[in-house]
Amino acid sequence: MVVSENRVVIFKQCEALEYLEPRTWKGAGKLGKLQHPLGRGKLEGEVVFACCSNYHIASLKDHEINKYGRVVPSLVCPEKDCGFHEFVMLEGW
Repeated sequence: MVVSENRVVIFKQCEALEYLEPRTWKGAGKLGKLQHPLGRGKLEGEVVFACCSNYHIASLKDHEINKYGRVVPSLVCPEKDCGFHEFVMLEGW
């Protein structure tokens, strides 16, 4: 799937990880070691989670986030057969 860098999807910040819903994000801060919310192993360091349009949660641990909240590279949902693949900006970053 080819994604245009000119189209950017805005993800709004949510109040807590428990309330992630489509097109929202939440930083979990520097927690040392953290268990992935879907049981996909342990994550270390500062962790940010995002929820794609299809209610799947992804860690942004392999992404860069600039001072404006732009996520690089584009966000591809880790769920098999999801199809979510967009350039994302984190509102309120």
